[in-house]
Amino acid sequence: MGLFNELKRRNVFRVAAAYLVISWLLVQVLGLAASSFEAPIWVMKMIITLLAIGFIPTILFSWAYELTPEGLKKDSDVDLWNQLPAQKNFPPRPKISTFVRAIWYTTSLAKIRLA
Repeated sequence: MGLFNELKRRNVFRVAAAYLVISWLLVQVLGLAASSFEAPIWVMKMIITLLAIGFIPTILFSWAYELTPEGLKKDSDVDLWNQLPAQKNFPPRPKISTFVRAIWYTTSLAKIRLA
């Protein structure tokens, strides 16, 4: 198994994306609050630095642990076969050509009604 597949399996990319989005949102909100309370510039620099430093332990934590219905477990203790979702019997997705036909049909009707 390649490194990329292992990172996907352990949800490292998902955790990294969530951390970056939440950090960005936190910086935006705290930036507004800091300017409202006239906080010194070093306060925002410290917050951004702490968030940047916290990124690495967060990634390492997401690599080592898995979130299960029973709580956090070490990745080596998780049985992957019991974690797989059951196959759902949904009907197959319609093809793109079906959507193209629907759009063509509705635009054709609109042209006929306008004429």
